[in-house]
Amino acid sequence: MLPTEDNRMSSMDDRCRLFDLVVLTVAIGSLCLVGLAGNITSLFVLRRHNAETGTLFLLECLAVSDALLLLCSLVVYSLAPILKYTHSFYNEWESARVYVWPFALMAHTTTVWLTVLVSVTRYRTICSKTVKMAAPQPIAASSLPELTSSPTNATATPLAVPSVKPLNVGDNRVYQIVYSNILYYPVMYVVPLLLLAFLNYKLVNVVRIIRQRKRLLTSCQRQGSDHITGCVIMIVFVFICCQTPALVNQIFWAVTTPEERGCGRFHYYYTRISDVLVVLNSSGNFLIYCLFGKTFRKIFLDTIHIGSPPRTDHV
Repeated sequence: MLPTEDNRMSSMDDRCRLFDLVVLTVAIGSLCLVGLAGNITSLFVLRRHNAETGTLFLLECLAVSDALLLLCSLVVYSLAPILKYTHSFYNEWESARVYVWPFALMAHTTTVWLTVLVSVTRYRTICSKTVKMAAPQPIAASSLPELTSSPTNATATPLAVPSVKPLNVGDNRVYQIVYSNILYYPVMYVVPLLLLAFLNYKLVNVVRIIRQRKRLLTSCQRQGSDHITGCVIMIVFVFICCQTPALVNQIFWAVTTPEERGCGRFHYYYTRISDVLVVLNSSGNFLIYCLFGKTFRKIFLDTIHIGSPPRTDHV
């Protein structure tokens, strides 16, 4: 007996629910829990440095922003598949998601621009050290409220979107053109990614120049600059790799219809994979610090062994 259309649709829905359970609940949920622990640990270790540098301060802010994004992602992504399977409290989750989603957007925007600011600050700092100029950390730190408040205001528009359920504003063409194409793409992806790619390229060149002139630097200066700059370079590299698929996903969203985003279609699976990468980006900085920050690793290991690590001024 040939399967009917209803049976095929039911089978496809079951596969999509299983896919959501594995990707959203298991993968994203696990990354959020591990990332929360990593960011809290990173904040604790970074706070043990006695240097009041702009880069370290911004890395602490980035850890807080990433932790908030992961906490929101647990509610936004990981709970829905479980509630669908158990058929319980799903309506309550939808009501809670309306209020959590704007905070997730604000945390994501803050993370994006904090990453840009970390890269800018480190580039200016290492360049100023190379030419023996004054460190620019106070300038970078003073610009933080302006940069972080602007993306927050940029994400204020979607607050009213979930509250009007009969009107799906996200599928409105005018909304997609004005908000997504004109406002959202440049602020969230195009400008930050281009800036970070350029700054990372410049940072790599500066590090190469410093190594060529290593005889002009003391051993301590060379070690500190290499470690903290290496961490920043890797943070930016991971950011570009994880956030670029989200940019492509926004383009797909603008050019596809709601039917083309449905269960079983390519965009359905791609959206969830890009969401995993965004969460992965906010979860992985602790590993980067451990791999590329010698002093960070030493303080962390000494803390585990209940030691009293010496306070230092570099990562």
